[in-house]
Amino acid sequence: MAECGLNSQAKANECARLAQRQPLQNQPPPRPEKKVEESKIDPDIFTDRVEIKGFDEEGGVLDPASLPYATSVVYVTQSVRAPKLGLALQDKVEKWKEAYKKACQQLRGSPNLMISLYHAAKVAYYGSRLFMEGGFSFPELQDLRREALSELYGQNKQLSAENERNYVLVRIMGGKKKKGELRVIAEIRNQLTLQAKRLGKPYSELDIHEMQLEQANAILAKFKEEIVNLKTQKELLEAYAYGKA
Repeated sequence: MAECGLNSQAKANECARLAQRQPLQNQPPPRPEKKVEESKIDPDIFTDRVEIKGFDEEGGVLDPASLPYATSVVYVTQSVRAPKLGLALQDKVEKWKEAYKKACQQLRGSPNLMISLYHAAKVAYYGSRLFMEGGFSFPELQDLRREALSELYGQNKQLSAENERNYVLVRIMGGKKKKGELRVIAEIRNQLTLQAKRLGKPYSELDIHEMQLEQANAILAKFKEEIVNLKTQKELLEAYAYGKA
């Protein structure tokens, strides 16, 4: 019985030794280790080195060599990126705004029916682009339209003032072609008056006369200024001539 027990113990030890030497068949093979590439970034870029300087009690001044300590403050830089603002789209929106305003001006300012219909289509096109892609609301489009018409009326008023200034100058200093020039000025006045009427701010005869009076006063002020300059030049020339004599 003792011998059987010794044989069993020997067999068990032999089995244990073989199990340690031979791996199990069902055990998965070991995974290959990944090689970590060495970073090519200089670590000093992300490190602020701070030197703590000592204080010399006898001299009463800072002594860098008395207590030379050094430490490092390491921080991690985060990648900060601006959100996509759609610069290309913003540029397009600005162009659409200008085209929309110009089309609104041509639609209301042109007396030609075909031209008005053409610009009406452009107003609808650019308005839809601004609404769908530019994020404009209907009130904002109405504000753009009012702004465009206000600018057009300002241009109309400026051109009317210049036209009436030419009328006053022709009446004062007109030559042989005076009648032809007055006819051209009258035609321009009719076109500008019609455009102002389409904008909802027509000119009355009183408005035209007030423009002419304002321009006449401005021309008179220029003439008076020129007279003063000529008198000054005359006095200087006389003083120079008397000094020579």
